[in-house]
Amino acid sequence: MFGIYMDIAIIRNEEVNVEEVIDKIKNENIGKIGCIVSFIGVVREVGRSEGRVLRLVYEVYSDEALKKMKEIAEEVTDKYGVVDVKIYHKSGEAEVGEETFYVFVAAKHRREAFQALMEIVERVKHEVPIWKKEVTEHGESWIIDNK
Repeated sequence: MFGIYMDIAIIRNEEVNVEEVIDKIKNENIGKIGCIVSFIGVVREVGRSEGRVLRLVYEVYSDEALKKMKEIAEEVTDKYGVVDVKIYHKSGEAEVGEETFYVFVAAKHRREAFQALMEIVERVKHEVPIWKKEVTEHGESWIIDNK
């Protein structure tokens, strides 16, 4: 059974206001949830290529990415019985320290919430048509295995 609420979006230049998302989840699910867990991916300075990372560039096939993220959210919601899922992923350039990937899961109990969160993060990284290029002080390269 799919939860009542779901937000899935590709974001371009803005970061997600985490406090607003959490407030929205709580307000939409009063009395239905016992926890909210989240994952926030941040660009780190040390990457896979040689040299210091200057930025990442995300190329996104938006229509298919949104469709696949919705499918993942629905499947994971059915599997774990969570109440709410929100997924936001950046498209375009991101500097070191910038937030690029957000997942929020609300559930009655923490075990289902954490299991659902982990599965969503892994599946988005491996199944959604989002490609990541790492730009370092020595050049640039596409990240293939996205782990």
